[in-house]
Amino acid sequence: MTNKDFDKLPEKTVGVVGLPKTTLDDLPSYYQTLGDGSRKLMGIETGIKEIDRATMGSTIIRKGVKLDNLIQIGHNVEVGENTVMAAQTGIAGSSKVGRNCMFAGQVGIAGHLTIADGTKLGAQAGVAGNIKNENSIFTGYPAIDHRNFLKSSVIFKNLPELKMKLDALEKTIESLKIK
Repeated sequence: MTNKDFDKLPEKTVGVVGLPKTTLDDLPSYYQTLGDGSRKLMGIETGIKEIDRATMGSTIIRKGVKLDNLIQIGHNVEVGENTVMAAQTGIAGSSKVGRNCMFAGQVGIAGHLTIADGTKLGAQAGVAGNIKNENSIFTGYPAIDHRNFLKSSVIFKNLPELKMKLDALEKTIESLKIK
């Protein structure tokens, strides 16, 4: 495939890994080499994003992955088959994302983590630890189980009133101690 051939491909079916003259010979066969030595990922859908070249080993985006705009994939990251990521998602270096995952917008994943197959991450989730259980749903920062997040959200919006009640109770307790 030449650069002229590459220019004819549909815009949303190609992403770039590495820089010219990068050797990534261990990548699966659906990666095509261009005349300038760079690699293009075939069989995935991408918008504008940055996929870092691996420092050692490979940065791997598996077949069927769909990446929205403004995605950052760090060095040595592996993204499993059929995973989808919405805009402004960032994955720090050396993390492993399982198959069939779904990430909403502005998700952040710290480096050197493992995300289990089928994991769903809500908008702006900040993942600071491994997610070991398949088909988990996490939301918030720090990312916690989605059901716990919903319960916490109900409490959080009532914190000012709860604080006033707590202060009143503390005053009552103090007044009872003095007597």
